[in-house]
Amino acid sequence: CTSARGEVISRDPTTTSSQKHTPESAAEGSTKPRVLAMSCDAGTAATASAGLKEEGNAAFSAQDYVNADRLYTEAIQLDPTSAPLHSNRCAARTSLGRHLEALADAERACELDENWPRGPVRKITTLTALERYADAIESGREAADRFPDDAAIAGALKRAIDAQTASAVKADVVDFAVNKSIGEAAVRSGDYLSAEQNYSKTIETMEGLIARLPAEQAAPIRAQIEVLRTKMRTELGNAQASNTRTDPAGNGASK
Repeated sequence: CTSARGEVISRDPTTTSSQKHTPESAAEGSTKPRVLAMSCDAGTAATASAGLKEEGNAAFSAQDYVNADRLYTEAIQLDPTSAPLHSNRCAARTSLGRHLEALADAERACELDENWPRGPVRKITTLTALERYADAIESGREAADRFPDDAAIAGALKRAIDAQTASAVKADVVDFAVNKSIGEAAVRSGDYLSAEQNYSKTIETMEGLIARLPAEQAAPIRAQIEVLRTKMRTELGNAQASNTRTDPAGNGASK
């Protein structure tokens, strides 16, 4: 759908992959932007640009992002100072995964109309798609200061923060699995000091993860960590006790 300015209102392309449209599934015909004659008068150019924008909006609504990009590009040739056109092409290119080009359009939209909040929304969304979370959050906070009542900016900022948190949690989960695996291997080999160190790192990793989560999500995980902590201590204690029984002189593999 489109706004009153003819600007595309799209779902957040960073959250769904089903929106992406490949060239193979685009409508038949050339998708290369035509080089349009620029000798027409201003009124004719504006009319032609508006028509191309509407065609682009229709293509975007049909999830034909390749042709939407082409049509918006042709419209921009006729009206290069239109912030909504650059914003619309940003949305199409974001949906195509062309995030660097999309970012350039978002920044251009911001330059062309500093008082229009849609440009910053596009910029925040594109930076998030590029996984430049710190930049997205900084841009979002600056935009929120300038447009404190804009719900779209608040939503884009929240998605950037959530994406940054999810990325950090993913890294923590990987560290957790690695340290736990090393600790278990150390127990089996009788290297109890290493086992204890890696089990401690495992717990620290999960506690760091909890600190990043909202309180309502952290509470049940904290309970699970306590269960895991007890299990690890039991495993380590049993292994040490077993080693002591089989090698009472302490000449085995215990370290």
